[in-house]
Amino acid sequence: MDEFKIGDNIEEQNSEVVLNRLKKKRKIAIIIVIIISIIIGLTTFFVSNLIFNKETQPVEVDYTVDINDENVQILYQYVTYGTKGIRNNKFVNEEKVVLDNFSNEEKFFYALQFAQASDFEFTGEINENKNKVYLITDKKIKKYMQLFFGPNVKYRNDIILSYPFSFIINGKNVGEMKYSDAKGGFETVFTELQEDTKQEDITNDVVGELVKAYSDAKNKLYLEEKIVYITQTKNEDNTYKIDIYKDRNKTNLIDTKTVNNLNDKLDLSRYNDTTTIKYSFGISASVYYFESSEILM
Repeated sequence: MDEFKIGDNIEEQNSEVVLNRLKKKRKIAIIIVIIISIIIGLTTFFVSNLIFNKETQPVEVDYTVDINDENVQILYQYVTYGTKGIRNNKFVNEEKVVLDNFSNEEKFFYALQFAQASDFEFTGEINENKNKVYLITDKKIKKYMQLFFGPNVKYRNDIILSYPFSFIINGKNVGEMKYSDAKGGFETVFTELQEDTKQEDITNDVVGELVKAYSDAKNKLYLEEKIVYITQTKNEDNTYKIDIYKDRNKTNLIDTKTVNNLNDKLDLSRYNDTTTIKYSFGISASVYYFESSEILM
């Protein structure tokens, strides 16, 4: 019968422990290798995907449009519009303009530039001052609002307007407009005639010139207008000092010139350091509408 050996039993137990530890370490090492491989694989995938997408992603390109293009000229008239021959200063005085920046009255101001004499139908009524009462319908107002501001424009009819139109009815062009819910439109009485103020550039506070037009891949249209701000001072010899500024606050003087009269045209091509206004137009149902403007210094 073999003898019981304590030492042999201990050695066998120690060997088994060591073996189990080695197996455990090997499993841990395998797991670590797998995790590292997964990380490397995912990293390679994402980096490759970014590079691939960057290479294949279409590059947005702007397309130059002739500034004499009919659409360009029409849209430029939209944003430089003003009653009595004087452009409104909203776009030249506000750094950024979007739809939400227009007051209700300003929306009517720009929309009614499209109104025509034929839009006003005689109601058959005569007011207390013996003036005929005409009506322009909600449908027409909405059409002109959307023509300038696009399909998402919102406005209120609770407004009373005195508006000098570009046409004459019964020898008058100033319409006094008040909304009639019962008639579904604005009752309008033409009360007086206001002639356009005939001015050359130098008599205006702002002089602008369209210098660039382009479109993008989304068919949006952009116009860029060169702008200067001016002041006039009459000299003792009856000539005029003209100060030309880059900014609307008139702190950045570009040039000073003396002229004999204020009927001269100001040649902006002489000046490079001017302000630029960028106008953006969206498109809906093949019709362009004002989207935003921004003064670029």
